[in-house]
Amino acid sequence: MRQSHLESSRGGHVPNRDCRPVSPFRYFGYPRYLRDNGFSLALIVAVAWCANYVRFAGFGLYEDDWFYVGYPFLTNFRTWLGPALWQSAVGSAQVGRPLQAIFGYVFAEAGVVAKTLAADYLVCFSLFAASALLMYSVLRRRFSVLISTLATLLFVITPLHTLRQFLNGEFSFAPAFILVFAAMLLYLNGKPVRSYALAFLSILCYESVFFLFLGVPLLRRSGRHQDRRREWLIHLVVCGVVVVCYLIGRNFGAERRVAALNSGPALIWPVLQAWVFHTFASFASYLYAFLRAWGASLEAWVYAIAFCVMLIVFLRFCRQPKPAPAGLSREALIWIARSAAVGFLFLLLGYTASYFFFQEPTPQLHFIDRDSRISVAASFGSSVVVAVLLAGWIRLSRTRITRLIAYSGVSVFLTVLFLYSFVVQDDYVNDWTEQRERAHQVIALTPDAKRDSVIVLQLLEVDRGIFSKDVRRRAIGNETFIYETVFSSLYARGQPWPRLFVVHSDEWRQYLQQDADGFIVWSQPQVPGRWNACEGRFLPGRFIVLEEIDPGRFIRRSEPILV
Repeated sequence: MRQSHLESSRGGHVPNRDCRPVSPFRYFGYPRYLRDNGFSLALIVAVAWCANYVRFAGFGLYEDDWFYVGYPFLTNFRTWLGPALWQSAVGSAQVGRPLQAIFGYVFAEAGVVAKTLAADYLVCFSLFAASALLMYSVLRRRFSVLISTLATLLFVITPLHTLRQFLNGEFSFAPAFILVFAAMLLYLNGKPVRSYALAFLSILCYESVFFLFLGVPLLRRSGRHQDRRREWLIHLVVCGVVVVCYLIGRNFGAERRVAALNSGPALIWPVLQAWVFHTFASFASYLYAFLRAWGASLEAWVYAIAFCVMLIVFLRFCRQPKPAPAGLSREALIWIARSAAVGFLFLLLGYTASYFFFQEPTPQLHFIDRDSRISVAASFGSSVVVAVLLAGWIRLSRTRITRLIAYSGVSVFLTVLFLYSFVVQDDYVNDWTEQRERAHQVIALTPDAKRDSVIVLQLLEVDRGIFSKDVRRRAIGNETFIYETVFSSLYARGQPWPRLFVVHSDEWRQYLQQDADGFIVWSQPQVPGRWNACEGRFLPGRFIVLEEIDPGRFIRRSEPILV
């Protein structure tokens, strides 16, 4: 009995009443789970909704959404089941994620049936909330209610990425998290075969999320890790075989991104460099969120005050271990270090595929926009690390005053991140509003456009520095090339229609030339200030240039274009 008591007090092997592992799949047969965790579950769902989707009626289509989510609005289900599905799942357009292609179309069908994008966002929230609730259940297998709740709250308001409202993203990320977390629960329940099957499905949905499954033995509460060497060996071998088979399949499928990878030592160093850089640079995203949070609207502050009060109440009444006496503070620090190490290992696993995303010569910081998908998988481990440190602050507070200060500090920290989530929401609303206003102006300024016209939309350059104060450097909407590629499909699929060229500088004029037959062509495919390659042959006099002189305000240039 004495040995068991010592092990429990040191964060060891015997779970206490507060941390008893249960299965979330037995809600109706095991009401105690809801009784012990109901407030946390309700708080997580409420925060996920308010911080990310309360303004869903003002959201629209962004970047990849124009193609992947907009496609079902233009193509019926029977047509999609043919060549379109083959091309996106296993054909030349595939990127090794067949389930991503399937989920994207199927979930987007909700908006088609309801004839509104709002339905798609309700589906998006349902998937996001389900992944968060499963994450909480996974963490409860090892951690207390306090840490599990704080970590899941951080997960739903994480500053590591700004894609929780990005339909094409969340239709991929959320199912991948759901599959991985469900696989973790099955593994911890002693059902490894089923767990590996679900984990394999997750890598077909979004590969970076799959790598979190490698660390599932860390979530066991029993014994020391060196006593489970055989379990670790079998687990890592099986996961390694899955990854190797997956990469071989992508290579045989002629997937361009796999073929473009280097080999041997030329690949190992950039992979390690990107892995280490992104792991430690991810903590800077919290600083970025703190700097941008103060631009939140009055509505956000109203929600934030209510959130802060609820959080203080939760922290005050949540069952927590008694503060250790001064002589045992070393044991508390060891417990914090061990728990934080578990979260940090998951953070490392989240960036395992970081080099594979962009293949940049040197790693770059990506805090916003679609590029921040590089940190989606890492948001799990980052949330656990920060939650453990916050809970450790509370645990080390020995007096009522110091504990009250800890409660207030933790609440303020999370409230600032909550405010930043509202800033991200407003960025989505503002960008969709600007997109619609831009479309109205393009139509109004081009009444003489012909089917063979070329509309050049010259936008103001945006300061893309990480800590830029440019009000137009939003959390989403910086990429415009997808809208450009689907421009003709919005009008008459498969028929001639005015070409749209989006540029972010006036250097594009220098790369026009006239061929011997009189047609205007581009002297090179890549032009400064452009996302897409320049291609096509056009008749002189067919260029219509619209220039943005102020944010959101365009004029039409009347002077001729000299080539």
